[in-house]
Formats: sequence, C-alpha cells, structure tokens
Amino acid sequence: PGRYLKKVPFDTRKEVTKLKKYAEQFALLRKYYIADAKELSMLVGALQSDMEALTEERKIFYKLKRRGENVQSEISRINSALRPLRRELRLCRQIGETVPRLQDETEQFRNATQQRQVETLKGRSDDRWKSAER
Repeated sequence: PGRYLKKVPFDTRKEVTKLKKYAEQFALLRKYYIADAKELSMLVGALQSDMEALTEERKIFYKLKRRGENVQSEISRINSALRPLRRELRLCRQIGETVPRLQDETEQFRNATQQRQVETLKGRSDDRWKSAER
C-alpha cells in the first residue's frame, strides 16, 4: 500500500511478451508431439479440415435459423469448438514464421561462438610462442 512500485521498462515488457508467446508455441508443439516442419504442416492441414467441417455444419444451422427454427445452442456449440481450433492454427502459423528466423539466429550465434573460440585459441598459441622465445 505505502510502497512505490517501479514501472517495468518497455524492453523488459517486450521480452516478457515474447517469452509468453514462445511458451504458448512450445506448449502446442509438446501437446501434439511435433518435432519437425512436416509434422507441423500435417497439424495445420488437420486443423483446417476440422474447421471446414465445423463451418459447413454451422452453415446448415444458420439456414435452419433463418427458417425460424431455434438452433442457437447448436451454433454456439460449434462456435465454441471453432475458437480453440482457430487459436491453434494461428499458433501453428506463428511457429512456421518463427522457426526459420530462430534457426538463422542460432546459426549466427554458433558461428560467433566458434569464432571467439578460434580467436581465444589463437591468442593462447601466440602466448606460448612468446614465452618460448624468452
């Protein structure tokens, strides 16, 4: 109550948001045991076909509703079933966009690490030659 809470810096909030997004993506990959891009594309196809089947079913209920029948509960049930499918499909697409960028960043990090190791070893060998000359 009497304490002053510091505002979280924008960069930190940005990183936390990114971490939450990656955690969601990882949870989806873990849920469906996805290990590579082929499996991810298969999941995208399955989600799309499930969504298409549900939307076709919903179209039928919309026609019945226009005719005056009380089918709102069925429409609501289908909409409730579509929501998580859309969310998972969106996550799959985000993963598909994120993976190549992360692979590039990982490769750059590995190259930089190897370069530093080579420079460190080079420096050590130079030191050995210098001490041997003395």
